Amino acid sequence: MGDHAKPSWSQALRGLGGDPDGRLSELGAARAARPLQALAEPTRVGIVAVLADRPASALELAATLSRAPSDIGFHLRALVDNGVVEPTRDTVTPTANSWQLTGQGQLLVPVLALLALPVTQRPR
Repeated sequence: MGDHAKPSWSQALRGLGGDPDGRLSELGAARAARPLQALAEPTRVGIVAVLADRPASALELAATLSRAPSDIGFHLRALVDNGVVEPTRDTVTPTANSWQLTGQGQLLVPVLALLALPVTQRPR
């Protein structure tokens, strides 16, 4: 057996700028909160839900979420700025951007799915 165990929470916190005792620094806490703050808006949660299944263009997102393309653009910028989504070049139409979740964005999907459940159905 190798030493490939998952890092503990205290190790993960140190990776976010915590001290050796595993306490999260103010800077690390702010860094960890940014993607969560970006999701504090229902349209952005909807964008992440669509992108969890597949990359999509801003126009596809607008149609799926029944929003104006300009609204989607505004929300995409907030998600990009906070490291949740990133542009990717569409292979069908090379001049059009499509959007996909970043690795960090993919990690947020199970959290959002859990939070979408009624409180009485959430694991304890």
